[in-house]
Amino acid sequence: MGTRVSVAETIVELSRRIAKLKARHAHVSSTLLAVVLVSSAVLSPEAHANPRREWLGARPVERPMVLPRGWSEAAVGWNHHRADGGFDASGRRDEWTRPMLMDALTTSLRVGLVSRVEVFASLKTVRLTADDQSLLGIGAATLGARTELWASALPMSSLTAEMAYQLPIGTRMPSATQSGAPVGSDLAVGTGASEFLPAVRFRRQFGALRLQTGLFADVSLPTGPRASDGRSDWADGVGMDGGALLQVGPVAISTRVSAMRRGDDRLDGVRVPSAGWHVSMRGGAIVSVNRSVDIALEWQQTFLGRPTRFSGAPDLSPTHGPGQHLCATFRW
Repeated sequence: MGTRVSVAETIVELSRRIAKLKARHAHVSSTLLAVVLVSSAVLSPEAHANPRREWLGARPVERPMVLPRGWSEAAVGWNHHRADGGFDASGRRDEWTRPMLMDALTTSLRVGLVSRVEVFASLKTVRLTADDQSLLGIGAATLGARTELWASALPMSSLTAEMAYQLPIGTRMPSATQSGAPVGSDLAVGTGASEFLPAVRFRRQFGALRLQTGLFADVSLPTGPRASDGRSDWADGVGMDGGALLQVGPVAISTRVSAMRRGDDRLDGVRVPSAGWHVSMRGGAIVSVNRSVDIALEWQQTFLGRPTRFSGAPDLSPTHGPGQHLCATFRW
């Protein structure tokens, strides 16, 4: 009982001393309170928020197609494709006696320029290997802009339009046709033509599910005559695509189907029968480490392609065979 009394008396005496200290030094409590409030404000996320930066969803399912104002995004992607064959005039698979391997490294940059408008650029370096020979070069360099025509709040819906321009570059552009398996001398990286790539896309979110569809085109300008080749007029194309994304925690499962119709190519004014459809599918998963970092792993398969006439030029002639895509994206 004595111990309990002494403890109670000690607590009472301590409380009295604290009360006297507060009464004598009221400014101490005010100062401590001010320090706590200032520290909380400095350390809070709101204090570090850029007033010029618009909202960006933490999950892929909530993100708009146009990068918000004040945000920038850089991505590095690696593609590996084992081409086992092409397609004949009827669109059926045409097996090759030996495969062609393609490895591509793509770097891209997106910048939210102003509200509802972004600019983007990408550069692709390609390495082709066939018949124990390899070719390394720049396959495509693209510049473009994307604008949001209409948008609604969560659940998010948006309609966008974009225009991209592909520079007329490439390493050893194709100049001869071949329906069989490519040899080392047939390898060609890039088309060497100026290409305009317009597109219109619509996206709609339903909770954890997101659907997207779009129309796009590829308008290619004729290439000028070169020392080793003639004048090339690659066929234009029009297509549509559609896809879905399902958010499951930090992982988003996605799939996309694309179909494009192209006409015939022309070499030195001579028509090369190569019109047909190109139908492919890509699917995989996106892991969101946080709002600023995403890791994507996807697989791609081509189901239908136009006739293979430039077997060593994958940008012109679809090829079948397994393909993998790995990409890391960083935002700030």
